[in-house]
Formats: sequence, C-alpha cells, structure tokens
Amino acid sequence: MNEEAILYWWAIVATLKRGELDQYRIESGTIDTPEADAYVLPNRIVFVLDPVRTGGITAQRWLDPATWHELSAALGGRRVFVSNADRLAVTVARTPGQDIL
Repeated sequence: MNEEAILYWWAIVATLKRGELDQYRIESGTIDTPEADAYVLPNRIVFVLDPVRTGGITAQRWLDPATWHELSAALGGRRVFVSNADRLAVTVARTPGQDIL
C-alpha cells in the first residue's frame, strides 16, 4: 500500500475498532484487525477486504450507511461507501467532497 492508503486504512480500522483499541490499552493482548488490498486510482482508493480476516467486523456493519458516515468523518469528510459483490470493498474519495461514482 502507498502512504496515503495506509493512513486511510488505519483511520478506518481505528474508527471501527475503537472500543477494542481502548480496551487493549488497559489490558495486554492482541487485537484482530481486518486486512485488505488497496487499489489506488486517480480519484479514489478502493480497499478490498480479505473475507477470512475481517477483524470480527460483520458485513452488516460494513454495509450500514451510518458506518459510512462515521468513516467519512474520520477521514476528514472524504466520501465513503461500501459495496458487496464477491467481496466487501470500501471506496474512499482522495479529496474531501469529491464525487467517487
């Protein structure tokens, strides 16, 4: 992944796993995080999730538009949506407010 994609991905993971990250600071242990491949395009970055390594985050949570709004806020107002064809794919605009369709 390139640096921009890594920053976005960690913001996504931190937002979705916030409660577990707080608990991790209190107790020793590991956190199961989701993994994805990133495809950097001129106007967007698409993260295709590994279906086996979801970090315990359900498909329903990824597909919930409320989650998209939460992720958008964490990413500085960049538009975010999640699609589910063969795998879950998180699409993030590279510029805040930019159309990604």
